[in-house]
Amino acid sequence: MRPKTKTHYFLIVLLLMAPFLIQCQSSSNDGGGLSSLGSTGEGGDGTDTNDEPDPTTPVNADVSEDELPASCEEEYKNNGAIKNGYYYYLKLPDREDPISLPCALVDGVVWTGITPDAAKNYFQGKIEAEIGEKKDDKGPDKYWTSDDQPVCRKKKKNGDNNSTCHYTITLPFEIQEFYLEDYVIKAAGPKKNKLKIVRAHRQLTWDQAWSGYDSTETPSSGDVSFGDPTGGVAVSFGEEAKKETILVKTKKEYKWPKNRTIYQLKSRGNQFRIGWGNSNSSESNKGWWYPWWSGVIYVR
Repeated sequence: MRPKTKTHYFLIVLLLMAPFLIQCQSSSNDGGGLSSLGSTGEGGDGTDTNDEPDPTTPVNADVSEDELPASCEEEYKNNGAIKNGYYYYLKLPDREDPISLPCALVDGVVWTGITPDAAKNYFQGKIEAEIGEKKDDKGPDKYWTSDDQPVCRKKKKNGDNNSTCHYTITLPFEIQEFYLEDYVIKAAGPKKNKLKIVRAHRQLTWDQAWSGYDSTETPSSGDVSFGDPTGGVAVSFGEEAKKETILVKTKKEYKWPKNRTIYQLKSRGNQFRIGWGNSNSSESNKGWWYPWWSGVIYVR
């Protein structure tokens, strides 16, 4: 018999250890293999992916209440910087407790963001019906859904189902300009229903947001608009629509087509208004709009 070499002994040891090595490799790969590195807060290049702060956590949370700014502009003047789109605690002059609002710095200009929650709970958001909802004694809550969405729709049974409402926000400071960021409206109503916005018809006054049947108007369309109570409508979805006709099915969302475009209000004051409505005279069009499904209105 030929004598065993060191190589033979090495191969024998390797064969004996093979089951143990395979088991170790399998254990190390449980939970996703190399991709499991992400669960430690690090990406594949070793950089920490959990360091990015939540934008809704106020940047100045550690500042004492008596040192909080009264506005986004004051925050910028005091510290020389604004984290764009991040929230800040503000001690507004007409409120006892500070509130959290997003601030933005665009081309050296500071803007204050108004969220749906802030509009309703902090800035005296008030919905009124021009056409549609009966003005009765049900109270202000009749204009809100259970998940805090403003809503206005015609409920009369006389066949005249057009609706127009507006939502006015009162601020503790004056404004002249605004822009919409990630602003979304949503269609609601029966299944297979479609709401229509037509470029040829846009809301021009606060008392009519719909276009009905006659020889000059496109049938059964509506609009969602923005401006101020005194000066009037500044711009609307109908005016800025990318197509001649926009059809939005029930439960579908539609984004503001010109994100972060700056618009001038027609008068300077401390109120901002959203108007909306729809013509439901057609049997195929029995829906209504949620006019501020999501997004932020930045003002200055």
